[in-house]
Amino acid sequence: MTIMIRRLTDWEAYDWTDMIAESMSEGYRHVGRLALDYEAGANRFDRAGEALFAAEIDGELAGAGGLSRIERAGLPAIGRVRRVYVMPRFRRFGVGSALMREVVALASLHYEELVLRTDNPAADALYASFGFRKAKDREDATHVLRLEGNKP
Repeated sequence: MTIMIRRLTDWEAYDWTDMIAESMSEGYRHVGRLALDYEAGANRFDRAGEALFAAEIDGELAGAGGLSRIERAGLPAIGRVRRVYVMPRFRRFGVGSALMREVVALASLHYEELVLRTDNPAADALYASFGFRKAKDREDATHVLRLEGNKP
């Protein structure tokens, strides 16, 4: 089983119907919001330092996750991990890790800090494996990762 990660430039490259339905059946609304925001143009992950990634296994959409930019007045922008989801039948095969490797690699080129929000214990374990720590005294995030490397 080979995982292919693609940086999306065309939303219609995949049929998102099953992923939206499966995520909703698990009580997760964020994939549906991803679709609505993308289709409405509210968030297309197309600004500098942003991307939406799709994970594909044998030609089938297995997962997705994005990186968006948060502008802060008078401070450097930070990156935010957005809408990460892996289809249930593809979990425990490294799909989430493959997506996060791409997100963190891109973020390290643009940001000093990467944040996210989650209350899912399995997701928490994934993010911790990448060095994310619980965010203390922050309303904008549950987890934070300080990044090293070249920044603009």
